[in-house]
Amino acid sequence: GESAYRLCSSGHHHHLVCTGCGAVIEIQECDLDSLARRLSRKHGFRVDAHDVTLRGRCAACRPTAG
Repeated sequence: GESAYRLCSSGHHHHLVCTGCGAVIEIQECDLDSLARRLSRKHGFRVDAHDVTLRGRCAACRPTAG
């Protein structure tokens, strides 16, 4: 139930978001171009841009094995 915005670096990037503490890590590398091209050809679609957010738990929020 809450929205938050953060100032990100310019340029194309993606995010890792911790569902425990809310930490956000910007990921600069992107290997999705080949997937986007393949899906575009398959479905007759033109991709202009893409956004990816991966959600999970950061190292501090993951329970330790034990």
